[in-house]
Amino acid sequence: MPAVDAIIAAARKGPPLSSFKRGMRVRGGGGMSLLRRYEYVLEANPGEGFAEGFAPALTPAEILFMGAFEGRYLNDCTDEFPREWFLYAAAAGSLSPVADVSVNYFGWALGSPCRSGGTMGGRLSVGGT
Repeated sequence: MPAVDAIIAAARKGPPLSSFKRGMRVRGGGGMSLLRRYEYVLEANPGEGFAEGFAPALTPAEILFMGAFEGRYLNDCTDEFPREWFLYAAAAGSLSPVADVSVNYFGWALGSPCRSGGTMGGRLSVGGT
């Protein structure tokens, strides 16, 4: 199991956000990945080209920053995504090599029911909206 330092070191080797453009070939399956050697081509620039009616409330960087999946969100594929996502989350103390509910913004354990009134119509409510 990699330590947070190993996650940060791997993230530093990842591409910068500025390099992610439509048509870019992304390679995954690095040393920490669950899968080996795969690739795909970006069909849109980051934050663009969503399906009609799809309006995400948070960016992947914000999800990482909030300690999603108890700090383990995307930790196994840092070479595939912008390094800034992980470095900002690390600076906030929101990454963990093991499940750690204390790094989750809401303090929710993965798989537990949403009991704190944080949902509206089955959707997560951030900031009371």
